[in-house]
Amino acid sequence: SSGINAEWPLRPGRLVEYTNSKNIPMIMGADSNGHHILWNSYKTTPRGRIICELINKYNLNVENKGNIPTFTNTRGFRSVIDITVTNKSANKLIKSWEVDQKPSLSDHKMISIKLDIGNHSTSYKRCTDNIKWDEYKEEVKKALDKQPFRYKVSGSPQEREDKDTKFINNILMKVFNEMCPLKKIIHKSKIPWNKEVDKTKKKALKQKSKTIKASTEEKRNVLIAKESDYRRELQKIGRQGWKDHCSETKSKSKLAKFPKQRNNEWERLNCLKLPNGEFTKTTEETLTFLADTHYPENDQHRQVTITESQDQIEDDVISNDSYRRAIKTLKSKKAPGPDKVMNEMLKACSDILELPLIHIFKRCLKHSISPTQWKINKGVILAKPEKDDYSNPKAFRIISLTSNIQKLMEKMILIYLEDKVGIDKKLTKNQYGFKKEKSTD
Repeated sequence: SSGINAEWPLRPGRLVEYTNSKNIPMIMGADSNGHHILWNSYKTTPRGRIICELINKYNLNVENKGNIPTFTNTRGFRSVIDITVTNKSANKLIKSWEVDQKPSLSDHKMISIKLDIGNHSTSYKRCTDNIKWDEYKEEVKKALDKQPFRYKVSGSPQEREDKDTKFINNILMKVFNEMCPLKKIIHKSKIPWNKEVDKTKKKALKQKSKTIKASTEEKRNVLIAKESDYRRELQKIGRQGWKDHCSETKSKSKLAKFPKQRNNEWERLNCLKLPNGEFTKTTEETLTFLADTHYPENDQHRQVTITESQDQIEDDVISNDSYRRAIKTLKSKKAPGPDKVMNEMLKACSDILELPLIHIFKRCLKHSISPTQWKINKGVILAKPEKDDYSNPKAFRIISLTSNIQKLMEKMILIYLEDKVGIDKKLTKNQYGFKKEKSTD
């Protein structure tokens, strides 16, 4: 929204030029403070003619419908001065435009705009807080009894790994989806609304309606007092809500989120600056450039070759003991990879899945392969805090979420390296990353 003044051609005008050049839909609401028959005012004023010329200059479209006044004060003055304009890319987005007849807490009426943005799915999620993992384990056991895991599958080693991994994933997710159905997300208001605030708001709106119908100095003073009461109540519950939020927050992880809750403007990923000085124009171009920066195609990966003497190493690395130790280290409430298998599922069914997973892990090491599902990662883009320029792709980092089943195998390999190989003693003292009781901070 914007208030139109003498500098309007310089400020919103630049926005209009930018959105037009990038084919970005733009909807702008403005208090024009001018009258023109273009937006159904009862007369045309010099200021209205200037605004009309600017609208024509930037090829904008006025979306106002009807001649219901958008401005009404307590002295009885009524006019149409609030306008809504769109550029060419947004012409077909506005489905309806109307002035709300109910009194507002302002001299300006509320304007209701409905947008036609196409089909969009309602937000749903699965709430795992109430799931009973003992019952989940029993259901997985029943599913495996009906359809047992096959230890001998035809095909190449890669095909066998893909089939076995997909079979385990399907069993786990099928039972989980049945026990934890999707539920509609209810977005709670950020303001801790209560009855007292609602009561003061209704009083202010009621007095507003009375003052408009028969305006007197006494009624205007009463209106000002009731509007002040309403704003005071809003400030009161806002302060109390923040105090309650702070007093309930005790863990370090929640305290670390405070800066993000207070100011998250820097977290937004917009256009990135290309090496030639230009900026990315589309979301796809931005993500591609970011991925190319963090994952260059010319990266050289060392190929590890397993010699004959290491052929049976999978029996030493993958064992029942290392499996049980690795399972215990899995943390709950961790984001899953693209396969959506959570650590809670693996921990609940650890004894049921022990033999099938050990069979899969041993074959992975023996043939030096990984299931195709494990090669797909989910990337989450996070901004590095307190950076000067967020058009630089290096001001962001990408967190890769991989399969938790793959992480389980990696933990078993780490246990072998620490216990049998003594990797901790062989690493240089200057190695601080990925070591116990060491930090790079």
